[in-house]
Amino acid sequence: YYVSSFVRRTLFHSFFRSFVITFVRYYVRSFVISFVRTLFRSFVHSSVRFFVISFIPSLFRSFVISYVRSFVRYFVRSFVRSLFRSFFRSFFPSLFRSFIRSVVRSLFRPLFRLFDMSVIRSFVISFVRSFGRYFVRSFYRSFFRYFLRSF
Repeated sequence: YYVSSFVRRTLFHSFFRSFVITFVRYYVRSFVISFVRTLFRSFVHSSVRFFVISFIPSLFRSFVISYVRSFVRYFVRSFVRSLFRSFFRSFFPSLFRSFIRSVVRSLFRPLFRLFDMSVIRSFVISFVRSFGRYFVRSFYRSFFRYFLRSF
């Protein structure tokens, strides 16, 4: 039980830490690139009539599309990458001592016992924080895109 608890804590701690780091790193890089690109594009294709007629619907549609697209892309990429990293970091050094014992124990336990409440709580907290952060960033990005396109 101690080995399984240690492996579980180490696995999920390193998983969530690397997940947050990779998610933020890739999203910030994508945000900067797309912000500069849309800033240039909207500055070139500007018109006052477009701003007056369809500013609000286009802003909202662009905001939703860009937010969902970038959030899903980087969430899935960083989730998979950090899952593999944490798995190999926690199991590879102790391969000869406790890998077989940990795998056998975790196979016969129910799956929900691997996720205790502290892991679920920390995941929900980090998910809500990143959701709020990317919501605000996507709103500003699409606001500036259509605001600058109008002038």
